[in-house]
Amino acid sequence: MLIVLSIGSLPVGFEIQSKEMVSRIRRRYHGFIQKDARPLLTLHCFFSSKFSLDNKDVIIEQIDNNALNICRSDFVCTFNNECGEIYMRRSIYSFDACLRVLYSTLLTANRGLLLHATGIVKGRRAHLFLGPSGSGKTTVAKLSSSIGTVLNDEIVALRIGNDGIAKVYGTPFWGEMRKGPAYNRSTSLQAVYFLKKSRKCYKTTITRRNALTRLLRCCCLFSNELYDTETLMQTAITLVNSVPAYELHFKKDSSFWDVV
Repeated sequence: MLIVLSIGSLPVGFEIQSKEMVSRIRRRYHGFIQKDARPLLTLHCFFSSKFSLDNKDVIIEQIDNNALNICRSDFVCTFNNECGEIYMRRSIYSFDACLRVLYSTLLTANRGLLLHATGIVKGRRAHLFLGPSGSGKTTVAKLSSSIGTVLNDEIVALRIGNDGIAKVYGTPFWGEMRKGPAYNRSTSLQAVYFLKKSRKCYKTTITRRNALTRLLRCCCLFSNELYDTETLMQTAITLVNSVPAYELHFKKDSSFWDVV
């Protein structure tokens, strides 16, 4: 059975024979399944309860000019521009881990970023709240649930369109909020906020160089290839040049929206 998942408006088809995994994937990613979408990449999936490799870290290798090999202890994914195969442990967590690495790679190649950030839509524009673990991303998401639409409390996708406009997308990769609602849509980005806990709520403008440095720390990039790093860097530079960036000092109530 072919299941097409779309994250960041990049549809990928997964050909799956295991009824058990089809059922699990449908439940976990139901909001990101697109029945009528034509996949830009189709992957044939093979599952085994005994699958295991020695390497614990993610390794991405370019096999030739048109193929990549992505592997971790619980999966191996090999693909070219149109098709490929995944061998993995029969686990939804292994599938989720593979999906994150795969989309990090695909987004980087398509003027996009996979970011450690909370994405919130208020009105018709999206706001990104970024920071490392413990900075308050989930806190901001929970405080905003009655004010706007929380796209995700941990990881969001972003792409720069041909018109130069940055758009934010929800992902199924939730953090502490666990299984939040599925918001598979794109919204134009209003501004970027780097979080800092405080006793008062206020924001300060930061330089583009400062914003770029902080943004790069929040990017999900598993590849060590120079080309991928340069491509991601160019997208990040375009982003900080196109939207304002601030340091947001906030306390644990929704009053920070008064200064956003």
